[in-house]
Amino acid sequence: SSYVSISTAVAYTTPFVGAMLADNLLGEYITIIMGCCLCYIPGLILIALTTIPNFMGRINFNVRAIQWGLLVLWPIGTGTVKACVNVFGAKQFHPILQSSLIERYYVNFYMCINIG
Repeated sequence: SSYVSISTAVAYTTPFVGAMLADNLLGEYITIIMGCCLCYIPGLILIALTTIPNFMGRINFNVRAIQWGLLVLWPIGTGTVKACVNVFGAKQFHPILQSSLIERYYVNFYMCINIG
């Protein structure tokens, strides 16, 4: 559907915003926390709540809630987290003393991303 296409486009565009937030203003950790708490998790909860009939005060399907969750909250949260989580994980290793571990981390990280 067009909602899923727009949501995917926003999710693949917003990592640029998340990276700029992390690099210039907040840092990786705060950007990940804010992206999860303010956008990603509320967006998923809103999408899940729209599946329960009559839960959000409407007899019919709540299209506005699903649009807000699917087109705004979830993709922005995904983009901010996607831009920071791989770098944040790699920064847990010493860049010179543990360079082989950083390489293994990225191989395992992207393997997990591509598998599931």
